[in-house]
This record gives sequence, C-alpha cells and structure tokens, in this order.
Amino acid sequence: MSSVNEIRAVLAAKYARVKTSGTREQREALRLAVEIIGAAQSRPALGKEVSVQRGEVRTCVFFDEVPFINVLDHRNPYLAVYYRDMVEPKGVVPNREKVTISFKAHPFTDREMELFLGVIEYLEPLFGEVNPRCKFSSAPIPIEKWGANTLPEDLAVYRQFIHPLIVGELSNLTLTPGDLVCELACGTGDLLADLRSVRPDLSYMGSDLNESGVQIARSANPGVPIHHADARDLAFLDIGTVSLFVLCGLVNESVVTKDDARQILLQVLSRAKKQSYAIITGRTPPLLKEVELAELGFFPLLATRWSQYGLLPFYVCLTPA
Repeated sequence: MSSVNEIRAVLAAKYARVKTSGTREQREALRLAVEIIGAAQSRPALGKEVSVQRGEVRTCVFFDEVPFINVLDHRNPYLAVYYRDMVEPKGVVPNREKVTISFKAHPFTDREMELFLGVIEYLEPLFGEVNPRCKFSSAPIPIEKWGANTLPEDLAVYRQFIHPLIVGELSNLTLTPGDLVCELACGTGDLLADLRSVRPDLSYMGSDLNESGVQIARSANPGVPIHHADARDLAFLDIGTVSLFVLCGLVNESVVTKDDARQILLQVLSRAKKQSYAIITGRTPPLLKEVELAELGFFPLLATRWSQYGLLPFYVCLTPA
C-alpha cells in the first residue's frame, strides 16, 4: 500500500492545488478565514428572508466544521456562517418557480467578504460539497425542449461565471501538448472555443445531441471534430485516449436521469487515459455526490469553487491509474 507521502506526491504532480496545501500562503489564508468567521460569529445572528428560485440558496461545510450559507446573486452574493432555524418549502419545486426561504445566520460584513474572497483560491479545497436548498425536479428536460427551457439568463450564467472557472482550472492540471480534451454536451461550442484560446497546443473534440447546436459549434471551432452523438454512447472516441473530459451541465439535476448519469460516467471512464481528469459542474447540482463518484472510480480532487455569484458545485476528478 502506498504511503500518504507517496500518494500526496502523485497528486501534487497531477494537480497544482495540492502543492499549495499546507504552504505558508494557505496557512495565512486559513488564519484570516478563522478570524473573519470568528468576528461574524461574535455578532448576533440576523434573520433573513429571500424569494429565490430553487437552488439559489446553498449550504456548504468549511474545514469539516463551519456551516456556510450562500444566496446566489451576481451583483451582491450573500455569505454567512452558522445558519439555523431554516424554513423552506417541502417537496419538489417546479422549474423557475420562486419560493420563500427564511433562516438566521451570522453574515460577513462587506469588508470581511472582500478579505475572505481575496484568499478564496487557497480556501476552496477546504470546502465540502455544495448542497442547493429545495429539491429539484427528478424529471430531465426532453431534448426537444432544451432550447425552449434555456433562457438568455441561463446562458449568461454559464458564459460569465462557470465557463471562466473551467478555463482557469486548466492551469492546475498536468496536460501536455497534444493531449485530448473532450467536452460532452458542448452546445454551441462557446466553452470549447474559450479552452482553445488558452491552450491551443491541446487537441479538442466535442459532442452534443442537439443537431443545430452541433452545426454552430463546428462553425465556432474550425477543424475541431464535433459529433452529433448521445453521451451515453461514446463510440466516436477510442478507448483510453482522453486526457480531460469536461461535463458542464450534463450529468446534472433536471438534465438527465441518475441512471443515465451513471452510464455516461462509465463511458467516460472507458475512454479516459489512466490518471486523466474529469471536470463535472453546472448550474444545477450534479446527480452523483462525491462518495458516489468515488464508488464509480473517480477520485475527487476538488468539490466546490466560488464563482462571482456564489458557491458552485465543481468537481475536479482523477481517473484510476
């Protein structure tokens, strides 16, 4: 059995964020975070009531012990600790229907928020999984209705807040020139184009089930193979050839069923190189939790990132050796 130090050395070679763990910078960031959390907790808890769509109130545990609560807002996201007395709707909330959620918590001041987010890159690996409040519909959106259900504000969230995080994560991965990056459910190819602009030395491929989206993606990414294909069958990819899979808004709530998500991820494992990567994220939460991903064979290196509008489920996983 490998020692802890041997495992850590392998992970550090594969993922740059591991190298910052335990460094002076992270220790200083953690010290500052403890001070900010302590200051917020020392003040009386304040009641808050919000009218939001499902999933726009999110909770998360920091450093295995501090419960955080976040209300998504790209202009002024709310962040607080040690929430309690939460009142929220029971049962499944229909898509885009607003609900009222109330709770008490210890919010950060504007200055505390500024300081906390200033060191967030060192703190993100210490956050557990994001848990959006209110249950999402278990029924996926039929492919023929995806266009009708995707509003301009949905696309804006992906393009402005989620895609930049994925592009930025490339610098933390050990990818060499020529390595193959494959985005499943690539839509109109915006993210592929962004990735190519940052790492033009890599090879790229995409796929989508929406034929009109595939045509647009091909125009946006000349020379890149974009396949009109179902992600449950990756026959267009050779076994063991992909260095990075990107699944953005694919194996997520309201998109596919959990069985479909498992089938897609098993296909991903069969086409991935040994010790390659998968980034799994999206506006709605992924259907499989960290422990379920691990059971399939994915080793989660990261579970959560902070976007401009709040906490985001963001799994960076390593595939088996």
